[in-house]
Formats: sequence, C-alpha cells, structure tokens
Amino acid sequence: MNEAQLLEAINREERIYIYGAGVVGRLVFKRFVENGISPEKICFIVTDNSDQVTVYGRRVNNINEVPLSDGVVVIATDIKYQVAICEKLKEYGYETDPIGINEELRRDMELNHVRDKAFREEGEDIDILLMTSDNYKGSGAFLCAAELTDALRQRGIRVAIVLPEYGEGEDILDELGVEYGYVPSKGWCVGVSDGEDTLPYENEQAVSALKDIIKKRNVLSVHNNTSYTYVGALAALDSGIPFVWHLREKVSDQGCRFINEEYTADLMNRADRIICISEFESRVYPFLKREKIRVIYDGIRESGSTSKKSTRFAGDTLSIVNVGVVTERKGQEDIINAASILKTKEIRYEIRLVGGLGDPYVEKLKQAVIDYGIQEQIHFEGFTDDVDKYYEWADIAIVSSRAEPFGRCTAEAMQNGCLTIGANAGATSELIQDGLNGLLYEPGNATELARIIIETVANEEKSTRIINNGIERGQYFSLDRNADAVAELYRSIWNGRSQA
Repeated sequence: MNEAQLLEAINREERIYIYGAGVVGRLVFKRFVENGISPEKICFIVTDNSDQVTVYGRRVNNINEVPLSDGVVVIATDIKYQVAICEKLKEYGYETDPIGINEELRRDMELNHVRDKAFREEGEDIDILLMTSDNYKGSGAFLCAAELTDALRQRGIRVAIVLPEYGEGEDILDELGVEYGYVPSKGWCVGVSDGEDTLPYENEQAVSALKDIIKKRNVLSVHNNTSYTYVGALAALDSGIPFVWHLREKVSDQGCRFINEEYTADLMNRADRIICISEFESRVYPFLKREKIRVIYDGIRESGSTSKKSTRFAGDTLSIVNVGVVTERKGQEDIINAASILKTKEIRYEIRLVGGLGDPYVEKLKQAVIDYGIQEQIHFEGFTDDVDKYYEWADIAIVSSRAEPFGRCTAEAMQNGCLTIGANAGATSELIQDGLNGLLYEPGNATELARIIIETVANEEKSTRIINNGIERGQYFSLDRNADAVAELYRSIWNGRSQA
C-alpha cells in the first residue's frame, strides 16, 4: 500500500483513529490534513495517556474512551509494536483489521511531504539562509536555530530555514511563523567505525537547488547551524556570498567522525566567521583558524515558570530532575548510582529523567534501578514538549553530561530557579561557578554527587543563595543577548564586503 491507496481507503470512513502520537503519528495526521481530510474526523488514541498529552492542540485519547467501531484505526508506530497493539485493540472490541504504517509506507509519506514542502524559489528577498542538520524538536541545536531565526527576524533581518530531512521540528517553525522548506541532503559525518570515505554524491543536487534559491531570493549569507551540514557552504562559495559556520558539538563525542577531515578543515576555514557556543567548543577542532572564531553563548527564551525562588526544598520529598536525551554521553548513570547512596541515608527523594529513551543505554540504567531496588524513586519520563513543568516541580536539576558544548539544560535549570548541579566537564563549568550559582562534581563520582545533594538539603540558607545567584546567571544566557551578538556579527560581515 502506498500513500494514495491509504488515502483512498480512509476517505470512505466517517472517523479515523490514529494510534500513536509520536513522529509517525504526527506525520500521518499532517498528510491526511494536507490531502483534504478534515481534522475533525481524526482522533489520536493510545493505550495510556495519564499525562494528558495533546498533539496539535487535540487531546490524545485512551482507547477505552472512544467508540472504535465507528471508524478505522491506523496504527502509526514502530512496526515491531503493531502485533501487540492489534491484540490490545481486540480487547477493546475493535474487530476490523487496522491499517498499519510499515516502513515502506512511512517512507512514501515522508517523501511526499518533503516534496510538497520544498523550499520556495519565489518570494521576498532573504538575508540569511539558515541550514539545519536535523529536524528534531528534541535537539537543542535545532531549537536554538529556530529561536535565533525568530529573534533575528524581530531585529529586521530576514531569515529562512532549510530542512534536510523530514521531522517534527517543523512544528516549532510553524508555531513561530518562520519560513522554511525542504532541500534534502546528507551530512558529511559517519560513525567512528564506519569505513565510508566519500562524500554523499546526492548532495550535488542539493547544492544546485540551493544555488537557485540564493540567486532567485537574493540571499545575502548562508548560516550553517552545526558541524554536520556543509552543502550550504558549497552553495555560498559557488554563489560568491559570505557564509558563517555555527559550531555546537564535538562530533567524536557523539560517536561520529568527518568522512574527510582535511576537506572539512579547508571548507570550515573558508567561512567568513566561525561561531562557537562556548570557549570549550572553540577548542574542539584544533584545525580551525583562531582568527575566524567568535564565541557567542547560546541564548534561550526566558521560562514561564512562576515558582522560581520560593518553593524549593519545601516538601518532605526531595525532587530531582535531569533533562536531556538518555544516552551514555549524558552520564545519567551518575544520577542512578548517587540515588542508590541516598537510599542508604534514608533521604526521601524522587528523580525524573526527562528526555528521549531510544538508546540501548536506557535498558542498562533501568536494570541498575531494579538492582538497587529504587524503582519507586526513579521515573523515565521520555521526551516532552513542556520541560518547564518539570523544572517547576524540581528542587534540584542535575546536568551529568560528559562534554556539554554549551548546556542549554544547564541555563534553563538556572533560569527556572532550580539548584543546579553539573558535572565538571565540557562547558558546564563555564556556566556554573562552583558554590556561587551552582555546584560541580567530578563526572563519574557518584559518591561526591550524593554528598553534594545531601549537603544542599542540610544547608537550606546556602542553597537558597546559590539558587538566587543561579537565576541571575541563567538570565545572562538570554535569547536577546545571543541574537544581538549574531546580528552584529552579520552586519560587520556585510559592511566589510560592501567596502571591499
């Protein structure tokens, strides 16, 4: 079954139930609506929505809350879960065979969506064409790009975003009213052990498309948002316009390498400016020309949290949060191991790990939780669009990352008034001044982390002082400060070119 056949099948139905509210479910919903199906006919369902999740402003229903017999069910999840879901549907009285979205159909829908939302060659002039390397709303780099684009537009700079692949990150751009479109491309990084030694040949088509956009939309500059994307730089060079590289990661710490580092070094160093999001990031790639680098810390929108100063450490149970994808480089094992120590000290606590759970590392952590007998205290929350509610809930936020290039979660936690404890690694120690606006521990040292947590509880006056200083420090990493610095950098580039 392809997308056209799916649409023909469901168009005859009075009601459509999409089982799954993740990436696949959102794609299916969008494709249905884009093809003329009324959103009022569509209902999201799952087995359990105890957190009252909504998608596109629509409540996700539990399957026992809707009369499934009055429509067709489309299972929009990973295919490995679909047999179990079919059995569950039968338990709730749905006797008709549901429609499953397999990998081939999903790919068909993605390609059609990308084609239908290709970047427009016609339209108003563009000052900055910003190239993202992903399209994932859980990516800090993507969120920073979206918010920076919006802030620059408010400063009179016309910015549009190019997306390389389908993803639900576009939902953020729709909310912000940012212009975007797709130009499919591949990055120039592969896994560390991957033997690939040639750049993706299909990127030639992407470069050609970008050159047409640059010409027809009178683009002034290209902005590469991460280390992973490079096609925009090639299009800018061929078009004779300046480009800026925004470096936000150390690819080797993410299990990747550049296919051709010599070529990477040459192309990056041809940028008019290289923005690094911290001093730590500025030292990540030794091949960069120092005179090209400008350190501009990332900026984040101020949170809407209202509890900032007055409600920390007020309850009988210590509330601890960690925000970020659960993966080995984020070091959440420190938190689990420290929690086992807290248990022996008879401290009442609750810990929530808030972030994507797709990494095999998660199973290792869950087994450790069982082995320590702390299942009641540790909660794996998964990804959420609303991290503010967790910051508002927490007394302490722990950033256990082994090499954070900036630390969006660190700045968010401080802004929100959590007592922030970070691993003394990467750029975390640039954001946190130990004992002043946060606390640092040596990564991997769960005993030290547990001791610091215990001391924060025992010394509420000191903890309150650190929290208040942290709020002030967090406000330094504002979106306005970041956008002003980037806007000034671009204007200096444009003025320099015009005078040359």
